[in-house]
Amino acid sequence: MNVPASNRGWDVQADETGYTLTTGSLCFNNQYCFAIIRTDLFGNVLWQNNYNEHPNDFETGRKNNIIRSSDGNLLITGNFYNPSNSERKIWLMKLNMEGDTLWRQDHYVFSNLVSLSISERNNGNILVGSVGNIFGLTDFTGSMSITETDANGNMLSSRTYQSPFEERDLEIVHVLVDDNILVGSKTMRSGTTDNFITFSKFNATGQLLWDREYQKVRTWTTSLILSDGRYWISGTDFEEIGEEWISKIYTNLVDTNGDIISTTTNLYQSPSWSIIANSRLYLDGNIILMGQQYREEEQKVVPWLLKMTPEGEILWERFFVHQDNPVGAPFYFEDIEITPSGDIAASLTYTQPGGLGNSRAGLLILDGNGCFNGNCDLFQPLITNTEIADLPTRKRIIQLIENPVQDQISIKWDSPVKGEFRLTTMNSQICKIKEITANVRTAEISVTDLDNGMYVLFLLSDGKVIDHKKVIIQR
Repeated sequence: MNVPASNRGWDVQADETGYTLTTGSLCFNNQYCFAIIRTDLFGNVLWQNNYNEHPNDFETGRKNNIIRSSDGNLLITGNFYNPSNSERKIWLMKLNMEGDTLWRQDHYVFSNLVSLSISERNNGNILVGSVGNIFGLTDFTGSMSITETDANGNMLSSRTYQSPFEERDLEIVHVLVDDNILVGSKTMRSGTTDNFITFSKFNATGQLLWDREYQKVRTWTTSLILSDGRYWISGTDFEEIGEEWISKIYTNLVDTNGDIISTTTNLYQSPSWSIIANSRLYLDGNIILMGQQYREEEQKVVPWLLKMTPEGEILWERFFVHQDNPVGAPFYFEDIEITPSGDIAASLTYTQPGGLGNSRAGLLILDGNGCFNGNCDLFQPLITNTEIADLPTRKRIIQLIENPVQDQISIKWDSPVKGEFRLTTMNSQICKIKEITANVRTAEISVTDLDNGMYVLFLLSDGKVIDHKKVIIQR
């Protein structure tokens, strides 16, 4: 089945068996549909389907619209648009990992609704965060809604949070360990163009506990729950100084009451400026930011990754320049996910001359240092909307002689490598380290003191991960 000729942004979900790409697209006869591609860990396409139960189904292209459910299936939210009255309904869909629809539910909440985020409660209930205009009210531009369904998508409740003084652009709904809800959003005050980074906390029944505004921003915000329970939120603002523009990336570390612990401001001065679009928590507790940067050297907008500590210290930055991308054509990351083994999966899109109908999408798999096969400067598109090619594959180096193993991991490889093997738990705790020299081609690692379970074996050279394998200890 052909992937639609134009896309509205690809979301990516990564798990222990592969990658899922989803998009809302303009398909046939100017109607929208919803497309999904599923690949294995090596980027081979397993299946691809278009889903358009209604002729105007589409997914918003935001970054938090697909999750892996607690029972191992896929949960997706999107919108059904009715052109006769310009109203939208949110829909929920559950698929198994073979792409079969298990169920779908449509819900009308209020006029012109756009669903932006899906998450799952500890009891299996589903939360959908959305924004839109409440029908019949004209004294404000938009409202935020949180809809809760049971595990089969049946509506339980829908709460709308409205104010005559502001518009909420919801970014993500976080479910906390105590079942409270934290919403990261951008707030625009009515009658102005001023947007502010915002956190809102609700109890399990949807009552507002507190609401906090932070810095003024111009573009998207992104937020995370850290492994120690603290909150983190970021956004981008621009300031004109003379004939130059300064982009300011704000990051706030926040306690559980919404009070700022620390704030960092990173400045990017034109002609090169940066915009944050999304973020993910890395396995080591640091943060991967994705976004776009305009670079004067190439006169192009290019995808951009940054790794930083929660306190704001930048650990590295990476820029990806597509040499064939036309000057000035949009070329940017859409979404990122961290794989269980520590890779970074990034979906992207760019538009060729001719407009949206010629847009192309891609999936880039990077190591934990933000590099593709050790190259951090050059990127080529690896999947298109009109012809499905193989998704990116990294050259495999190591081979396991047996897997599962009992007492010893036996490894072989063909190319000369100087570095070390690291065996870690699925939570990134290092269990074993074995150094290797360039003149050896085999290695053994004793695991007699380790418990049964799944582990990850990393091969590092010059401090960078160049290959990895999952290892099962089973006695």
